Amino acid sequence: MRIGTVFGLSGGAWVLASVLAACGGDDGSGALVEDTSGAECTRDAIDEPEQAPLLALDSEQRGYICPLQDQDWYEIEVTSPLVEISLEMASIYSGVPVTYGLYPVGSTATAVATPDDGAVGVGRALKDVHCVTPGSYVVSVRSQDLAEEDRTHEYSLSIAEFPEPDSREATGNDSEEQATALALGEVAQGYIACRGDEDWFAVDVSANSVVQLQLTMPVADVQLQAQLIAPDGTVVETLTNESLATATNLSAAPLVEQGGTYYVRVADDDGGEADAEQPYELQVLVVDDEDVNEPNDHPDTATPLAAAQVTCGASWQTLTAQQGTIASSGDQDYFVVNLSGCQGGLLEATLRVEMPGADRAQAWALQDQVQASLALVRSHNDSSCSDDTNCVVLNQSCDPDVADSWACEGYFNACSREGRCTGATVCLPGNVCGAYQVQRAYSRPADADRANADPPANEVTVSAPILANGQLYLQVADFGGDGGTPDAHYTLQVQVRADPDGGDATSPPNNLFGNTLTESNFEPSVHFGRAVPMEVYAAGGCDTQAWASGSLGYENDMDWFVYQHPCEPETDCMLRMRYEVDGGEVDHGLFIYGAGELWFSREMSSGTSGVLLGSGASAVEDQCFYGSLTHQDPYYVVVRDLVGDGRDWNADQNYRFCIEKVADGCLEPCTIATTAEGVDECTTP
Repeated sequence: MRIGTVFGLSGGAWVLASVLAACGGDDGSGALVEDTSGAECTRDAIDEPEQAPLLALDSEQRGYICPLQDQDWYEIEVTSPLVEISLEMASIYSGVPVTYGLYPVGSTATAVATPDDGAVGVGRALKDVHCVTPGSYVVSVRSQDLAEEDRTHEYSLSIAEFPEPDSREATGNDSEEQATALALGEVAQGYIACRGDEDWFAVDVSANSVVQLQLTMPVADVQLQAQLIAPDGTVVETLTNESLATATNLSAAPLVEQGGTYYVRVADDDGGEADAEQPYELQVLVVDDEDVNEPNDHPDTATPLAAAQVTCGASWQTLTAQQGTIASSGDQDYFVVNLSGCQGGLLEATLRVEMPGADRAQAWALQDQVQASLALVRSHNDSSCSDDTNCVVLNQSCDPDVADSWACEGYFNACSREGRCTGATVCLPGNVCGAYQVQRAYSRPADADRANADPPANEVTVSAPILANGQLYLQVADFGGDGGTPDAHYTLQVQVRADPDGGDATSPPNNLFGNTLTESNFEPSVHFGRAVPMEVYAAGGCDTQAWASGSLGYENDMDWFVYQHPCEPETDCMLRMRYEVDGGEVDHGLFIYGAGELWFSREMSSGTSGVLLGSGASAVEDQCFYGSLTHQDPYYVVVRDLVGDGRDWNADQNYRFCIEKVADGCLEPCTIATTAEGVDECTTP
């Protein structure tokens, strides 16, 4: 039936026509809404749950979402614990987002099941499996917010039921209280058969053990997740398959300190998906941790490297060698040494990871799983803390636009976008933040012939200056923290000594210390302020006067010196530099900077001596080594390891050099030449 009402004004000034269809409604404010579609609703008489007809399972029911605020109700009788509800608009041209709710008969206040997506987009269908208790239910079909209608396109609804494929669900295993006891090594099979389904398993674990989890499943309609939960409810480990397109193959081996009953919870990652046809397999093993130092996974429980306070003597003092294991992903072991009288000293630590008795294939597999990582951690006394989260950054300002921020010297040279140093790691005893001074990690060869060659040693060395007395910590871990195995045994060897290099032992030393040094981040000018003054002697002075000297005692060590411009005003002057280097693994390079730019350089090979000449001698190695009238500022000299053959250092391999002023002016074989800028300078012919 259609009711039409026309109101007219005399004179035909205007006519308001309102035609309300029987399927019309209101717009939420109580006002009537005009029907302009030209089509009438196909009405039904099931607008209330009490009117719901009985719907046969495994059959299709069609209907219309019309009029506005329309809800269609159907009753079903469920005899199995799994119900699959499928709902879609029959035409891809319908823009109505439909949804459903499942309610017990006589109680429609709260749905016991709703779809995962909430509504249907164009061309998509809802299809979810729900766990229910057998009985009588009603299903409501409606638009998502009751504000849409579709007069021409039907929806399609079908409901099916399935038996529970998981026999454990007969008595329930959906909570900690219902957890199924799982024997170690047993392979348990289960199903995430419906939305929100969870399977719980209980395993008995001894203290200081490695719990090895393995969860597998073929490609399925579930993003499978497993959680290992401690007796106190703490989640120890979470494994998740992030993709529906790949099979599940998840494993982890977390180290647990507390013994007792642990639980494994298996579910879909957000509880929204299910697959009653595809089973998963879960296996749990427990292996005793052979690391006698555990627990030492935090500085609060760090293992002492020496029984008493350590002082740095003139030669290397070896501290107790420590054995341990990187037993699980995330396992990190801390060691501590108390130092006194060591500021300006040296520390070397070597970490080697290996698997006793491993064959070649096992040794390579270990390198894939664990890459040795060793970090030196020191305190930052201006950064207080109560727990590790307080130490995300340090209370030290820096420039975020500088890649290697020297404002963070000794604290990893890293700066956050907020302008604070970011080498922070943990809250140390004494409630101050700890930060990396330096970290080194083993990098396995990518292109090795694994079938025919043994892997190199899974070994890494940290060599660094001791920048302050007090407690220093060493952190042993897998690089990245994502690998570990109880079979990965390591040896940590640590030694300390005073630095025989007088320049390095000064406070501050004669260079800035950085975590890394490459040609791209080598910035000479930042070190100029640390340079040690040296004299330029008159001719023959090097025979009787002290030479500048030192040693490169740690990785990336540099020694900076400065001498004043040696020439008379408005002249060039000739210089001679003599040098000597002890034999050893370090090939030294000497670099001289004038006006901030590289002026002269000289390789000082291991075990050699020589002269950088500018005195008129005819040796092949003659150079016009001189002071230039264009340089009125001081000259800076740095001695450092030559790059290209690895990073070398040796505190006992000494070098020394001395500079003399030979004469004012320019001597043969050098001549005075006029530069493009009109400046006269000494130069080679």
